[in-house]
Amino acid sequence: MLVYSPYVEAGATDDVSLAKHFVEALNAKDVDAMMRMTASPFRLRDQKWETAKDGYGFVLGKSADRTVSGTRDRRQLLSEIVAKVHVSKPESGNPLAKSDDAWKHVVKAPPESLAKLHFIVFTRGEADVEHLAIVGIQPRTRKIAFLYVN
Repeated sequence: MLVYSPYVEAGATDDVSLAKHFVEALNAKDVDAMMRMTASPFRLRDQKWETAKDGYGFVLGKSADRTVSGTRDRRQLLSEIVAKVHVSKPESGNPLAKSDDAWKHVVKAPPESLAKLHFIVFTRGEADVEHLAIVGIQPRTRKIAFLYVN
């Protein structure tokens, strides 16, 4: 089994590298590594795609937000995430500009507590729609405080 080091040991000196290490740990289902990289509280926004009202194509549906604090609850949520989320292109991480469509249509006015995070966007895969994962990093602590998936 592969074990990923915490980002400092792995040499992640910038937000993109840190987010990539987190995504690599997610893909490896390494909850222990993810625990070392995440903040408490940790927030997940899971947004589903739904059929457009006109029946042609897909649109983003409602999102479900979860916030957990404490080791036990964070470990439980991260375990749920690794069971259902995979990022097919972990090398695709790029900073998310507030002018980007993903910011306007996906993140949709994050709570004030998330507004100062640095966001890195990854392509999870494509089929009928483009699936994204967005990692939010606290600039002061360099811990991951937020994950968006659709």
